[in-house]
Amino acid sequence: MFKKLLVMLICVVLLFSACAENSSEPEGKPTGTDVQAETGAEQELSQKISEDRAARIKSDLMMIKEELPRKHKNPFSIITQADFDAALDGLAEKSADLSDEQVMVELKRIIASIGDAHTHLNCDEHFFYPIELQMFGSDLYVINTDKSLEDMMFSKVVKIGDTDIDEVITQLTTLIPHENDNWLSVMLPQSLEVPTYLYGLGIIDSQEHAIFTVEKNGEAKTFDITSIPRGNKIEFINNDENDVLRGTYQKYYDYEYLPQYEALYFEYNSCMEMSQRKMEPFVQEMFADIEREGAEKIIVDLRRNGGGNSSVLHPFTERLAAYIGEGKKTKVYILISRRTISSGIFAIFDIKQAAQAAVVVGQPTGGALDCYGDIKTLTLPNLKMSISYSTKYFEFSKKYNIKNPEGNMFSPDVFIESSIEDYEKGRDAVLEYVLAD
Repeated sequence: MFKKLLVMLICVVLLFSACAENSSEPEGKPTGTDVQAETGAEQELSQKISEDRAARIKSDLMMIKEELPRKHKNPFSIITQADFDAALDGLAEKSADLSDEQVMVELKRIIASIGDAHTHLNCDEHFFYPIELQMFGSDLYVINTDKSLEDMMFSKVVKIGDTDIDEVITQLTTLIPHENDNWLSVMLPQSLEVPTYLYGLGIIDSQEHAIFTVEKNGEAKTFDITSIPRGNKIEFINNDENDVLRGTYQKYYDYEYLPQYEALYFEYNSCMEMSQRKMEPFVQEMFADIEREGAEKIIVDLRRNGGGNSSVLHPFTERLAAYIGEGKKTKVYILISRRTISSGIFAIFDIKQAAQAAVVVGQPTGGALDCYGDIKTLTLPNLKMSISYSTKYFEFSKKYNIKNPEGNMFSPDVFIESSIEDYEKGRDAVLEYVLAD
């Protein structure tokens, strides 16, 4: 009996020992108290990081609030200072709850509200879609793609993600500083090629890819487009470096005599002087050809001219004025587009002063007749961005005695707008009109 009791007692002890061993925490695993302490520490660190980030953002926003009104020529011609300050204060208050992309988008909107196309937030655009877009009329079309997306070529964009393109454009418009709708039509397609803006607006939920819905020949198709990091080479279908409608060019300026039209075509793409081909000897060479060939037309193409130094063109306008003053019957044409802005517009005025009968052909300019300019930069140390801002105001409508129309733009004498069908066929409708005139 005793032996049985002893055996039973030993079994009970062993059973309790086993249970105790199984119920104990494995070595190295924190207890419930330890887990709570660790979670609390992580939360405290996370909160501190968030507070530090918000403080840094607020510091930059307050710098904008103080410095931009002092540095800009006149930032409050459209928005009031009270509304501008309130917008910056509001962003500072909610910045802790916003992603970096949302902060950037909100700040772009605030800076754009000044209404000066030369004053804008400069952002690091790390990713791009491998497509090129352009507005034809009020519609957005795909004009170039990576070879893997060839089926998208020349199609109309109707939706991004679940958002109709009209709504996408409405939201993006608030981020783009512009003085007229023509410049907006230039900048909107470029902004739509950057996923960061769409992501910051909440239109897409990932910067890595987006669903584009397009229409062509009455058929709708969807494409899942993967974004490309900056610097990665894209195998575009169209690599033409002298494509007028895409706004690309090879040189600041160049010319070609077209004997079949008895016309001198002068392409003036940027108000910048080339180091290896100065403007003055260039002009001498060009007019030697004009006089030798007896050109009936001089065509100055400013459709891609985004500005620079207005004085660069003076050797040409001075020589043109002398040439016309000699009683030459040569017709002068000036080609302009939505991409013609800043000193590119001043070039129109200078050419028309030299040749008063010059005919302007194309689209109204994206740049304003009276506009801000002479750009400087304000660096934001914490956000790692900068703001370009204007330091002067130019009233060229008064200087050249030109009535500034509603919409603040230079309108052509002959309005011609290329269509997507023109682009697909490689047809330059503006130049064709002038050559046939």
